[in-house]
Amino acid sequence: MRFGFAGHCRNGGAFTPLLGSQLDLAAGSHVDLDVDPAFEHGVLLDLGAVEVADWRLEPGDLAYLGPGPTSLRLHNPAEHPARMLLLGGTPFGEDLLMWWNFVARTHDEIVEYRRLWQAGADLPHHDFDDMSIRSPARLSKPVRHAVHTG
Repeated sequence: MRFGFAGHCRNGGAFTPLLGSQLDLAAGSHVDLDVDPAFEHGVLLDLGAVEVADWRLEPGDLAYLGPGPTSLRLHNPAEHPARMLLLGGTPFGEDLLMWWNFVARTHDEIVEYRRLWQAGADLPHHDFDDMSIRSPARLSKPVRHAVHTG
């Protein structure tokens, strides 16, 4: 599959049309990018500050833009450089649910995968050509994070 971004093309292995590119933006600058209108895009900010669409992102923030736009403006209003990851790809044809490390199409599938996990069974996996994707090493139970509400 041939894929590219910003005039640079590359041959490589991919299972779906996708985009992943690190962008570094100098302090006080902006860039207008041509993007594929068939893709949904995400901008994940790592360092600095950036404005995308009507949002100002701080490190760790992810801005989501649905399919449709043909351009994307990124602006760094800060006095320091910004580093971000631009992600993109064609939307899935169906809704997906995520819980912990499970991804499924329905709540019932999530419940069943959790039941199998707790029972120590091998979970379903998918093969892509000659590459097999297996479940990660088993944890004794899902890790729970403390939530403070006050």
